[in-house]
Amino acid sequence: MNRNHLISIAVFLVLIAWLFPGYFFNVSKESSEQRDFEPTSLMRVQVITAKNQLVQNEIILSGKTAPGRITNLRAEIPGKIVKRYKNKGDIVETDEKIVEIDLRDWQQQLVKAKALARQFELEYSGARKLEKKGLVSQTHLAEIYANLQTSKAEIKRIEVKISASTIQAPFSGVLDDIPVEIGDFVKEGDSIATVLDFSPYVIEG
Repeated sequence: MNRNHLISIAVFLVLIAWLFPGYFFNVSKESSEQRDFEPTSLMRVQVITAKNQLVQNEIILSGKTAPGRITNLRAEIPGKIVKRYKNKGDIVETDEKIVEIDLRDWQQQLVKAKALARQFELEYSGARKLEKKGLVSQTHLAEIYANLQTSKAEIKRIEVKISASTIQAPFSGVLDDIPVEIGDFVKEGDSIATVLDFSPYVIEG
């Protein structure tokens, strides 16, 4: 091969390298990158399947509940139990009837007291007329007036006793005990029922 052929080949190679420089350089670059990022070892991975689950937090306390209020209802008048509306364990509302005591004796006393008061009213009215005429002394007039006021006070006392013949719940709650039955005779102060108020509860440790 003569000198001219060698020069022509060299010029041709230079021209090719100048027209396609990325071909020659990228190949070497990619080979270098592959060597740089070639993994040296495999990493083991463990897969866990997670599920949504409701978790309830609890605090366990040791103790017992007690009612906020306890009321022992007692008879305010003597007499026989004629009605019983509730039993042990029943729920009661405020002013709800529990038992009733016989009123017949008290009603008779009320009739007598009213009749006596009416008699004193008539006596006092007549005595005032006579007192103006000077036929009755002021002392006698005052005595009749005192009797009139006493009879009116007795009427109020009996009416209070009559209202106490019906035993009612003082508040809403539970009837814990009722030791009387229909036909039982109770004295003033005897226990009739026990009412518990669980609103609110009291926690005793």
